[in-house]
Amino acid sequence: MWWDLIMDPDEKIILSCAPEWAESSSEKYAWRDHWMQAIYYFRENPPIKENEKFTLVANHDEFSLWFDVHADSK
Repeated sequence: MWWDLIMDPDEKIILSCAPEWAESSSEKYAWRDHWMQAIYYFRENPPIKENEKFTLVANHDEFSLWFDVHADSK
Protein backbone atom coordinates (compact mmCIF):
# COMPACT_ATOMS: atom_id res chain seq x y z
CA MET A 1 0.00 0.00 0.00
CA TRP A 2 0.99 3.58 -0.44
CA TRP A 3 -0.78 6.90 -0.45
CA ASP A 4 -0.94 10.30 -2.12
CA LEU A 5 -1.89 13.32 -0.04
CA ILE A 6 -3.28 16.29 -2.00
CA MET A 7 -2.33 19.40 -0.07
CA ASP A 8 -4.15 22.11 -2.04
CA PRO A 9 -7.45 22.61 -3.94
CA ASP A 10 -5.64 22.88 -7.30
CA GLU A 11 -3.93 19.51 -6.70
CA LYS A 12 -0.49 20.98 -7.42
CA ILE A 13 1.10 20.14 -4.06
CA ILE A 14 1.08 16.38 -3.57
CA LEU A 15 2.94 14.29 -1.02
CA SER A 16 3.32 10.69 -2.10
CA CYS A 17 5.02 7.58 -0.82
CA ALA A 18 4.36 5.60 -4.01
CA PRO A 19 7.31 3.67 -5.41
CA GLU A 20 8.94 5.10 -8.54
CA TRP A 21 7.39 2.46 -10.81
CA ALA A 22 3.84 3.31 -9.66
CA GLU A 23 3.73 7.06 -10.13
CA SER A 24 0.14 8.22 -9.75
CA SER A 25 0.52 11.02 -12.28
CA SER A 26 2.80 12.08 -15.08
CA GLU A 27 4.64 14.39 -12.68
CA LYS A 28 7.63 13.17 -10.72
CA TYR A 29 7.35 13.57 -6.95
CA ALA A 30 10.24 13.97 -4.56
CA TRP A 31 11.31 10.76 -2.81
CA ARG A 32 10.26 10.68 0.85
CA ASP A 33 12.50 8.27 2.73
CA HIS A 34 10.62 8.64 6.02
CA TRP A 35 7.33 7.43 4.45
CA MET A 36 7.68 3.99 2.96
CA GLN A 37 5.33 1.50 1.34
CA ALA A 38 3.94 -1.17 3.63
CA ILE A 39 2.05 -4.42 3.62
CA TYR A 40 -0.67 -5.35 6.08
CA TYR A 41 -1.91 -8.87 6.75
CA PHE A 42 -5.42 -9.25 8.15
CA ARG A 43 -5.78 -11.63 11.10
CA GLU A 44 -8.83 -13.18 9.38
CA ASN A 45 -10.15 -13.01 5.84
CA PRO A 46 -12.18 -9.81 5.39
CA PRO A 47 -15.96 -10.46 5.31
CA ILE A 48 -16.43 -9.51 1.64
CA LYS A 49 -17.21 -11.40 -1.55
CA GLU A 50 -15.95 -10.92 -5.08
CA ASN A 51 -17.40 -7.77 -6.73
CA GLU A 52 -18.93 -6.64 -3.43
CA LYS A 53 -18.35 -3.01 -2.43
CA PHE A 54 -16.64 -2.48 0.89
CA THR A 55 -15.27 0.22 3.15
CA LEU A 56 -11.63 0.15 4.22
CA VAL A 57 -11.02 2.06 7.45
CA ALA A 58 -7.43 3.00 8.27
CA ASN A 59 -6.50 3.41 11.94
CA HIS A 60 -3.32 4.48 13.63
CA ASP A 61 -1.80 5.34 16.93
CA GLU A 62 1.63 6.73 17.75
CA PHE A 63 3.41 3.57 16.59
CA SER A 64 1.07 1.36 14.55
CA LEU A 65 -1.17 1.31 11.49
CA TRP A 66 -4.05 -1.16 11.05
CA PHE A 67 -7.18 -1.59 8.95
CA ASP A 68 -10.79 -2.70 9.34
CA VAL A 69 -12.90 -3.90 6.41
CA HIS A 70 -16.70 -3.58 6.37
CA ALA A 71 -19.00 -4.92 3.66
CA ASP A 72 -21.23 -2.09 2.44
CA SER A 73 -24.92 -2.48 3.29
CA LYS A 74 -27.36 -2.73 0.43
